[in-house]
Amino acid sequence: MRKHSPPSKELTATLTDLQSMAYLGRYYAAKIRAAADVAVFRAGPGRKEYHEGAVRHLASAVEQWESYTRLASGQYRAQLFSRTHYMDWSKLLEEVKKEVETVQNTTR
Repeated sequence: MRKHSPPSKELTATLTDLQSMAYLGRYYAAKIRAAADVAVFRAGPGRKEYHEGAVRHLASAVEQWESYTRLASGQYRAQLFSRTHYMDWSKLLEEVKKEVETVQNTTR
């Protein structure tokens, strides 16, 4: 749509929102896959491949969040919300990265 539509600030903003929501959806999909792998890993011995899968999925989640952050922070400023407190994509990225480390260091 960007290539085949006349230049428009509103269209560009809308398409950027759609693209950022796609990255957010991929982020959550990777987190859900990681959670499922962690659950299987914790359920029984000898399931190391699920631990490795969880780490891989969380690494993918970091990549998706980085892409989401790049787009969202380019279009919006960090702001204070009543229910979620302060929303700063870059600061939340550090928490997303910590999850990878936490799962990597999990032995059971």
